[in-house]
Amino acid sequence: MQHIRGHILSDARLSAKSMRPDFGVITHLHDVGVLSDAKFEAARMGGAQHRPSSGTWNEDDDRTLLALRAMGKNWNQIQREAFPGKTGNACRKRHERLMERRGQTEFDNQKLERLCTEYMAVRKEIWQPLASRYGEKWNIVEMQVRHSPSPSSTSLLH
Repeated sequence: MQHIRGHILSDARLSAKSMRPDFGVITHLHDVGVLSDAKFEAARMGGAQHRPSSGTWNEDDDRTLLALRAMGKNWNQIQREAFPGKTGNACRKRHERLMERRGQTEFDNQKLERLCTEYMAVRKEIWQPLASRYGEKWNIVEMQVRHSPSPSSTSLLH
């Protein structure tokens, strides 16, 4: 960046009065060989080329995305094969959101049962340190916290 800034500042053709600053920089970078002819022409003809909006995702898109990813395809392969109007990054981000949503909604009975079993196995370890601070039995503290309203009128663990 410092190298480019040095070129720009030393070029007498570039001044605030003589040209738009952004186009002047682009022209200078092209003149000194930093910017390719193709990129220079794209910038000269209207600035950076913007890709069209990729639009919204629908349920069919989501199923396709999940299926292709499950097959082991990478994001660019998925984009090329199924979503030419989107980027590989857009596919990745959508997949992440779907996985987060799935994790929130798929807390099924079996998973809940395992969680409850694990809680019952460690509950004394969880509540004992707090109970010790108050000179109470751990199960009394657990019951009080779980079943009594907190100062903000909502229970912490309900």
